[in-house]
Amino acid sequence: MSETKTASVHQNSVMMNPLIRKLSRIEESADRSATYGGIAVKTLIFMLAAAAGVVLYFMLHSTMAGSGTIEVSGYTFYQTEALVCLAALLLSVLAPLIAFAIRPLIPVFGILYCASVGFSITMLATVMGEEYTFMIYLALALTFILVAVMAFLYAARIIKVGKRFRTVVLTLFLTSVFSGVIFFLLGLIPGVKPALAFLQESPAFSIGLSVVYIIIACAFLLVDFDTIERSVEHKLPKKYEWTAAFGLAYTIIYLFLKIFNLICKLSQKNNSK
Repeated sequence: MSETKTASVHQNSVMMNPLIRKLSRIEESADRSATYGGIAVKTLIFMLAAAAGVVLYFMLHSTMAGSGTIEVSGYTFYQTEALVCLAALLLSVLAPLIAFAIRPLIPVFGILYCASVGFSITMLATVMGEEYTFMIYLALALTFILVAVMAFLYAARIIKVGKRFRTVVLTLFLTSVFSGVIFFLLGLIPGVKPALAFLQESPAFSIGLSVVYIIIACAFLLVDFDTIERSVEHKLPKKYEWTAAFGLAYTIIYLFLKIFNLICKLSQKNNSK
């Protein structure tokens, strides 16, 4: 029997993640509703897809190694590998957009996105050297720890995700976006460009900015947890489990990339001493 009440999910929620945000505008009833277990399993599928991308790189590496090489920014790439990596990077940009636009395709393009990110990061780190491969493992460990900590803080209600919290998170995110736009526009001014370049190349500035992005990503994890909880409580139809799962997976991957970026910057700073 269909649920009589609609599955409206906190209409005033504000998110960076468009996939999660979609859940706040759905008003449907269904015989089968979303569950925490269903969302968790589907999130795990996306994470396994990312791991599969890593494995796929090592499986294909030996077969692609026979092609000629090219030099890019001082690094040597096999031509076939470079083309595959370029395709994977392009897919990692387009896949989330397609998933957002066409919800039924989320399982397919969500898996393609996660796999392409796993493939690209592994290849780039391998090409840059063993030091960067270690950084990937360190970034993965730190991402797992931060996700676990955020989940605990939310579950224990140590941090409550209310309207004020969302407003602060939105303010931080919009500030970071507008700052990037302003820096880009100022960079087009000849007299200002050298000063901006000096600021952006400053280790303290770049590291501080990376830390801010990580804090924002952690905050959005909490918002994602809250939205998923509301989706289950309001008995959102089961078909939307894929949307919730990919939204969470997307935020986790974003967090990993920002942590990896910070570790690389810290390493470069230490090597420059």
